[in-house]
Amino acid sequence: MARLRIGSRGSQLALWQAHHISDLLRAGGHTVELEIIKTTGDKITDVALAKVGTKGMFTKEIEEALIENRVDLAVHSLKDLPTELAADFEIAAITAREDPRDVFCSLKFANMEELPQRANVGTSSLRRQAQLKALRPDLQIHPVRGNVDTRLRKLESGDYDAIILAAAGRRRPEPSGQGATGPSGDPRGSNDPRRRTRRPGNRNSQRRRGNQGGRRIS
Repeated sequence: MARLRIGSRGSQLALWQAHHISDLLRAGGHTVELEIIKTTGDKITDVALAKVGTKGMFTKEIEEALIENRVDLAVHSLKDLPTELAADFEIAAITAREDPRDVFCSLKFANMEELPQRANVGTSSLRRQAQLKALRPDLQIHPVRGNVDTRLRKLESGDYDAIILAAAGRRRPEPSGQGATGPSGDPRGSNDPRRRTRRPGNRNSQRRRGNQGGRRIS
């Protein structure tokens, strides 16, 4: 079997996904290496993504590595891929879907309805902002960047009354080794009430074709 080099961002969630794909490939008999690549989105951490406006913020440097044959395939969250892929690339595979829902996270409030008027809610997703405003036009929406643990620490420090996270991200292992799910598989921590709200985000992987004229992204 061929030796495959996987390109991935270095965030906790990205590495979880890359190692998951690595395990699947190894089970198929492949030898797999992982190369961590820092992207533009990883370097810009103090500005809301919607205000940066750079296309392919989390994929550009990885795609360059594919073109330069430094890696053979890449693993991404589908949400990070541009709407239209460059001609050199192609979606090769999509893994089994995780929980597509978002989760409402708060230390003081059990759900959206309990939030007081003009409560501060953290999310950097334009989709989530639109959904929150449709449900509660009074809410004050503020950007929140960083990995899952960083965002939860900002919540715990009192920067926000609540934050919205992807359920799939809450289910993935945390650096502390603590479980990422509560009773009955509910994606909540043990110290604070978390409830699921709505709506899809999808997770994906990305990969490169060989030397036959095309490269895959999935």
